[in-house]
Amino acid sequence: MKQITIKNNGPKLTVGKIRTFEKQLGVELPSDYRNFLLKHNGGSPDRSFYYLKSLKENPFPQSISRFFFVDSNLAEPSSKADVFSISYNRYLFSEVCPNVIPDDSLVIGEDERENMIVLRIKGKKVGKVALKLVGEAPDPQEYTEINIYHISNSFSEFLGMLLDSDEVECED
Repeated sequence: MKQITIKNNGPKLTVGKIRTFEKQLGVELPSDYRNFLLKHNGGSPDRSFYYLKSLKENPFPQSISRFFFVDSNLAEPSSKADVFSISYNRYLFSEVCPNVIPDDSLVIGEDERENMIVLRIKGKKVGKVALKLVGEAPDPQEYTEINIYHISNSFSEFLGMLLDSDEVECED
């Protein structure tokens, strides 16, 4: 597996801040994602393409534009936070657009179409990564588990799936 470079990272985190973040969420994050936050705290990967195998009718590659970062608000929802922070996205999907993101999930990034990359942090699916299509339901207030597609069984597996643009197969 080629090394991934992450640019435009969030502020440096400490183990103590991660523990406080987890306490506010009421969960212990999967260790691979916790380590990613400690090393990078979000940002834009140079290898951004992946194939969504769970959406068989779509053979085209998806592309993640960025992973969200933990800011000074930690897990507290905040309308005043940076739009690429986890706290802003917790505000967005708890107060502005509730019931869009499953309760067992944390929004950790977005794709080039502003669909959400989520990490399952509770229940039977802990550690799994999924893509939540946010603009394809008739009523966004009623589709928590609709239009959510499994990407990988872990955050590390997801990072390992990311490809350079020259590795992507294009159909004519």
